[in-house]
Amino acid sequence: MKAKKRNNAVVKSVSPSDTKNHKIYSITSSFAPGGGNRTKRISIKGVPGSTFTLMAQDENNKVYSFATGNFNGIATPLTGIIPPSGVFKSIVNTGRAESVEVRLQGEIEATDTSVVQPVSVISQALASSVFTITADGTGLSNLNLIASSFASPNINVGGSGYLKFELVVEATNDKAINVVRFPVFDYKEAFQNPFTVYDGVAFAENDEAHYVNQDGGKLVDFKVVEQPYHEDHLATEFKVTQVNVELLEQTTPHAADVGHSIGFTRLLLVHGAVAISRMGDEDITLNLMLQNFIEVK
Repeated sequence: MKAKKRNNAVVKSVSPSDTKNHKIYSITSSFAPGGGNRTKRISIKGVPGSTFTLMAQDENNKVYSFATGNFNGIATPLTGIIPPSGVFKSIVNTGRAESVEVRLQGEIEATDTSVVQPVSVISQALASSVFTITADGTGLSNLNLIASSFASPNINVGGSGYLKFELVVEATNDKAINVVRFPVFDYKEAFQNPFTVYDGVAFAENDEAHYVNQDGGKLVDFKVVEQPYHEDHLATEFKVTQVNVELLEQTTPHAADVGHSIGFTRLLLVHGAVAISRMGDEDITLNLMLQNFIEVK
């Protein structure tokens, strides 16, 4: 990390999204002798609200995993935000490493270069994964998936991200899409195996249809596609923070099509966002199971 000349403008705090005014002033770390299970204390000073990415490396060029707390897992950096105090503190469990170096990605706007910790280039490449959300029309006919998939850029394993998505589906053969209710997300239920899909009970005869099945099985609409599993597997932690539907070509239902409905449309847009708090070590796909909340009639 190189130092650059400081701007005289004083900024007391910034928004994490206001990257133009983010400033990191220094990084200092304690000495941690090798040969035992010890910790290295790290302090990062900057303007409150400024974001940074911190990495640590041992003498064998292994990059530290802040997700697992050791040098034995997949390399994962620490993405942090300077708190109101202006000082972010963290530790590295150095284990039996003989030496540990730390590094910030970006630039230091130095106020006192004597306190800046010298760092070396970290040579080990950081692992990354991709988060994909897909519209799944299993069980439905007369439906065309126009924009059926949305993928994130590569996200560092252990890092965070935010994915906005737009999925578009269209009824064909003079049919219409009946949006019975808004999509529902439940993190725990998304991993259920087997996943519960709508059993087809006529919604006009059952107030709970498209919410629970006739056998009482709870219906949610986002399904995690099974991922490869290994002993040191790091799971992705995420939340669908918002999801909405828009009826782009509304139409009038046939007289017989009575019952629960937000509305009928020939063209449906589903849009929302996914907040990823920790990216896992495998690509992950989240399927939106359309059959659970729409019908094609």
